[in-house]
Amino acid sequence: MSEDQTLIDDSFEPYRDYLLLVARGMIGVSYRGRVDAEELVNESLFDAFQQRERFKGTTDAECIAWLRRILTDNVTDALRFLHREKRDINKEQRLVIPDWDQSCSRLFEITSGFTSPSVKAVKNEQELLLAGALAELPENQRIAVECHHLHGCSLAETAEALGCTVPAVAGLLRRGLRQLRETLQPKSEFP
Repeated sequence: MSEDQTLIDDSFEPYRDYLLLVARGMIGVSYRGRVDAEELVNESLFDAFQQRERFKGTTDAECIAWLRRILTDNVTDALRFLHREKRDINKEQRLVIPDWDQSCSRLFEITSGFTSPSVKAVKNEQELLLAGALAELPENQRIAVECHHLHGCSLAETAEALGCTVPAVAGLLRRGLRQLRETLQPKSEFP
């Protein structure tokens, strides 16, 4: 492992799962298979490392906002690249960034039953926890939960994206949400 990679791991690695969740949300279901979220996150973390002198923030929230801006630029570039020869304005799609924060919050509320105060730091911490918990799910459960709850796809659309039946998607969602609830529930100090 190079010294540069070690520095990236030390300073930005805790945000990798969160950035993957955000990237998959920005890419959406329609570009799945054409744009690799992990590649975009790696590129964004590398860009952040190269630009680390420009970052003047001091808090986690500022770091997350800075990393999201870099990721948003990379996702936008990747989607533009897909349409570089097809500049028909009617075929362009807007990134759903404003709705993304609401989707993430809704999914966290569904799985945890925890109503957070309106403090930005708590919201960021919740998003990091949710991203980590989603990363622990088996891939088909993660995709089903993201498609249905974060992208707002119907069960039929989610089934089509996964190449399975609607009852299979319902089972994936049920098991995925159960596992997310278990992972996100606060641990009691008493047995």
